[in-house]
Amino acid sequence: ALLISRLYSEPLAPVLGGCPSLGSLYRDRGDIVVEGDVAYIDDGRAEHRCDLYRPQDASDTTPIVVFFHGGYWQNQDKQYFEFASGLYGNVGVALGREGMRVANCNYRLFPEVKLDGMLADIDAAVGFFRDRFPRAPVGLMGHSAGAHLASAAPSLPGGPGTNVDARLLISGIFDIVGAV
Repeated sequence: ALLISRLYSEPLAPVLGGCPSLGSLYRDRGDIVVEGDVAYIDDGRAEHRCDLYRPQDASDTTPIVVFFHGGYWQNQDKQYFEFASGLYGNVGVALGREGMRVANCNYRLFPEVKLDGMLADIDAAVGFFRDRFPRAPVGLMGHSAGAHLASAAPSLPGGPGTNVDARLLISGIFDIVGAV
């Protein structure tokens, strides 16, 4: 109880500064190039923007992973908890170091839209990056609710999944009844 009361009454920085794992949470971007707030739909909305990570030597055939955040379809964004841990930005840095581009994307959330609106945003982001990098393989990746959306999209011309070369779904929520 004394420790908990001290945590609330004193600044957290000195307490957390002694945790050895904190130094490894936020990945140094080093030689990864970051292009922030790239609009995949040109409507001025933050919900239609991505942060694009790439290695310095990226070419027009460098694979691109289009990543979608979690948040129970109703909160979070591409920069969720970025200030403290680099959370979703770390995906861009880690995969960038493996020779891939990563588009860490926002999408509209509930209650503004339902699943069909979110899936339309996923489709728009995939289509934007397919058009921007037509010779590059495109993969979809998501965490939690983002994994669910990445599993269900895109439904671009040609049928579901035909515009995507791979999917990586992390901690997805897939057993949903009556969610639409």
